Amino acid sequence: AFTWFSSKVRFGKLQRKIMRDEKWSVQAIKDGLQATGIPSINLQRVIMRPEKRSMEVSFENNGRGPGRYVDLPAELLFPEYVAAPSEEQELAAAH
Repeated sequence: AFTWFSSKVRFGKLQRKIMRDEKWSVQAIKDGLQATGIPSINLQRVIMRPEKRSMEVSFENNGRGPGRYVDLPAELLFPEYVAAPSEEQELAAAH
């Protein structure tokens, strides 16, 4: 792909940050993604939270700027799953 070289450089920056053995937070991840941005290319940044079935996506100003993150909650991403009764609720209703 035409971005292979820039992707390799950005990946190297992220690897170095990981090797520093710092504690990770959502803000640290956002800062790391911002540091690897390319000023002339607006790439989406995505922070996935599988344990919550949610994600944050930055849609604009993603070159070297901080971006504007939008939270996409589980209710929006998986409405059928959220609307379905949980196993605990079904068991409680059965007794």
